[in-house]
Amino acid sequence: MRHVLVIDNDLSFYRFLKEKLVQSGISDPLFYFAKDFVEAKIIKQAVKIDLVLVDVHLKKFNGTKVIDQVYNLLGKIPVIIFTDFNDEKTAIDCIEYGAEDYILKHSIQLKDLIKSIRFAATRHRKRVQEFSSVK
Repeated sequence: MRHVLVIDNDLSFYRFLKEKLVQSGISDPLFYFAKDFVEAKIIKQAVKIDLVLVDVHLKKFNGTKVIDQVYNLLGKIPVIIFTDFNDEKTAIDCIEYGAEDYILKHSIQLKDLIKSIRFAATRHRKRVQEFSSVK
């Protein structure tokens, strides 16, 4: 079971995502919601988070600073950026900085989101295995 933390100050996106997951009968991954990094820290204390979906613009943080904040709080876990901010430079910066994907909220399809989460988890697992075999 994968645990995905959604960090977004837009509760309506989480409600939309939750509704679509329930309608589709998808129970893996499990999704948790935090409106900011303060709430994310509280959730982290109760659940081992495997992947983060985070908006590229949050209170006090944006762009690659959002990714830094995730890594500082949760370690080097996969990060998928999702946003309404359609800017190619920001998207490239985030991918170069370590984000697994950059998805636009207004064009999101549930099956594509789940596929992106599964691909990111698979890539991460492979990197961890490769790192472990080098030691």
